[in-house]
Amino acid sequence: MKEPPQALNTVELLRVASKNFNIGLQQTMSIAEHLYTHGYTSYPRTETTQYPKQFDFRGKYFVSSLMKPCKYKKTNLKFAILIIILNYILIYGGILNDTSRQWKFPLYFRVDESLYDVDRVIKKAFSRIMEYTCLEFYEYPLYDDFKYGIHFKKGDKPYSDSIGKKLDSNITYIYLNNNWKNNYIMIQSLIIIALGVYPEQTRSDRDKYVHIYWKNIDTKANMIYFNQTKNDTLIPEYDTHFDFGSVVHFKGTSFSINTKETISAYGWYYENYQNMMGQKTVVTFNNYKLLNRHFCSHKINKTILCEKNGYGHPNQRRKCMCPYPFVGDRCQWIMKSATYCPNYQLTAVHHEYRNAVYHFKGYCFTSITATSSNYNVELTIYRLSLESVSPCTRMDGTVEVKYKKDKSIMGLCFCGSSQKNYKIVSEDNIMYFLYYGNLYRHEARIKYVAIQHKNIDKVDSFVGKMLKISHKQ
Repeated sequence: MKEPPQALNTVELLRVASKNFNIGLQQTMSIAEHLYTHGYTSYPRTETTQYPKQFDFRGKYFVSSLMKPCKYKKTNLKFAILIIILNYILIYGGILNDTSRQWKFPLYFRVDESLYDVDRVIKKAFSRIMEYTCLEFYEYPLYDDFKYGIHFKKGDKPYSDSIGKKLDSNITYIYLNNNWKNNYIMIQSLIIIALGVYPEQTRSDRDKYVHIYWKNIDTKANMIYFNQTKNDTLIPEYDTHFDFGSVVHFKGTSFSINTKETISAYGWYYENYQNMMGQKTVVTFNNYKLLNRHFCSHKINKTILCEKNGYGHPNQRRKCMCPYPFVGDRCQWIMKSATYCPNYQLTAVHHEYRNAVYHFKGYCFTSITATSSNYNVELTIYRLSLESVSPCTRMDGTVEVKYKKDKSIMGLCFCGSSQKNYKIVSEDNIMYFLYYGNLYRHEARIKYVAIQHKNIDKVDSFVGKMLKISHKQ
């Protein structure tokens, strides 16, 4: 079934509906409202259309009202069925799996003359994607006729004009402005979206981690950036989990009409997670993993056993692709720490607090393991002297704590200075403390202990939601 255009104009909808389906103005505007509220159109709703007070564009009233004229007009029946089907199957999140909108590789790209000063930066972005996936990209000559691929042009803001290949065009445009054109991580994020990866906040599991404040979203925003995945077949997420540090996660105030949050983290550690959203400093493990699972599955050795949620390397059959900071053919080791770091393996003991101090220039990668698999690790950060940056993410002058069972997603990040106790409990019996000191004044002091505690990321908890929402809005 053919999908509607990504940026369907309400005026265009009126023309098509009246010409091809003999649908009147009022009914067409009802359909336009329905498409807009579900994110199928990028234009705001009309303010002149009159609806009954009980009209529900997402509910049964809409369906029944749309079906009424179908008794008399067969074409209307077809169109109504189309809209109803779209309501249930046009979904978002993960990576696009529509065969009619898949790119063929090797894929070509062209850089407009207006961006020739950053041609090397764009090439670096493609080079990194090729390094971590099986995908191949080649630059297309400027003056040859370009008919298929990704075209980079200068614009007022950075964005890809399509998620995945368009239905009605073989060219996807990526626009870059002066503020971001030299950031190859930002460029990678736009390429990843152009290849078909949907923003992180649209995942099927997003309601466990973030709340969408619809009332704060600009009516001109394309709701494709906020609507949630409903079907894992069309937009599969494979074996990945929600990642606040994803390079395709939007900022918390994206498309806000009033500077208030449109995407709001809640649950345990929500304040830190809120400040991690929208980072364009590093492409995370699962961003590449989605591309590999989708485009490179035929090259991945599925018999190899990888630790830490790693997977078979698409270009080296005997090795694993490992999440940061794990290394080794099977992701069994952790990166080597700087000389003056504490022991890279620490043991948490029940009823006994132990201390570790990080106060120097250098990277430290430390595992903290409880003495029994029945215990969790409780970590308390009681002093920090780091860089104050926002978004706060994996970079020089910060600290990252991997406390979740899934060690492939970005850990909880800390920035700035503090002498308040901050307590984190692991979801299993092991935690990783990652210190990224790059100045001698940087410091982190921690204490840790083994405890018996069922740490649930308070994602479905009524109390967690109420605490978060009352605090924010």
